[in-house]
Amino acid sequence: MDQRLSLGDADRGVTTREIYIRKPVRQKTGVGQDGVEIDVAGLDEFDIDEFGGELDDAKKLLDLGIGSETLKKEVFKRLALKYLSDARQEVKNAVVGEIELAGETQARD
Repeated sequence: MDQRLSLGDADRGVTTREIYIRKPVRQKTGVGQDGVEIDVAGLDEFDIDEFGGELDDAKKLLDLGIGSETLKKEVFKRLALKYLSDARQEVKNAVVGEIELAGETQARD
């Protein structure tokens, strides 16, 4: 049973992880038939040099002193989510919630 994956999958927004790991594993193991689920994490690409550039740009933007708490929160969230790209969604949600809460606390002070 040789089922090849088409490159058309990428055109439909399917991730590389889905095309090359999850889909073939499900096909070979019959996942879903016995209630067992398989998940693959930690394979997202993270370029530390690219992140360093984004971090520098964000610092320069914030150093302009624009005075917008919304801008500050959004920059922090963007950087955090970029850095945590391979973290579980629950972790990402918690970090975003903490950034939102910190911004609200600072706004009241």
